[in-house]
Amino acid sequence: GYVQWVAVRSSYQRRSVGTMLANRAIEAMRSIANIKQVMADTPLGNKVALRFFEAMGFAAPEAHVYLSLNIQGDAPLANTTRSEGPRVIVRLIELDDLHPIFEMGCEIFSKQYTTLYRTWTEDEVLTFFIA
Repeated sequence: GYVQWVAVRSSYQRRSVGTMLANRAIEAMRSIANIKQVMADTPLGNKVALRFFEAMGFAAPEAHVYLSLNIQGDAPLANTTRSEGPRVIVRLIELDDLHPIFEMGCEIFSKQYTTLYRTWTEDEVLTFFIA
């Protein structure tokens, strides 16, 4: 499972509202989806969020890097021409995609990895989305 945001109006902060919200989401993950591990991320500089998650029992922080790409103007994007292999179509995710993505995640994370910090290889993704 993944906790992306826990937001509480400032007038309600420091009253366990965030903890109650997060606990309710985690309980839903546990009971509805049978999730065994929950991950949260926050910027390294967000000390309030780090303390919040640590107080909830989240541990073993991993440093990771976020990169950005400025796409203003007409500058060309990276070359994506493939010389061989299956044809790939890039499209928006659809409702029918959710189950194969979930199944792929379950298979990969439950058999090979003990944490969610990993990158899928191109071949792993293409196995589910070959056109």
